[in-house]
Amino acid sequence: MDLQISGEWVFNGVVSIAVTFVGFWLRSVKEELKEIKQECKDIRNNYQTKELAKVHSTHTDNILAEIRDELKAMNHKLDSKVDK
Repeated sequence: MDLQISGEWVFNGVVSIAVTFVGFWLRSVKEELKEIKQECKDIRNNYQTKELAKVHSTHTDNILAEIRDELKAMNHKLDSKVDK
């Protein structure tokens, strides 16, 4: 019983192995894409919007303006006490 290995048989084996590796590679790409999509969803849900950042910035500016006004009033009172 002679076993002959033909070129077609070798080619089919090489193609089968190549298809297997391509399948593994595609599966890993699919998993990475799934992870990236999840990260995008997390970013969308966890990070503040521009509108919210503007509201926080405006609120902070208002608080700093109030503090500055109070310091000016205290400075004016101290100056008036020194003048007396």
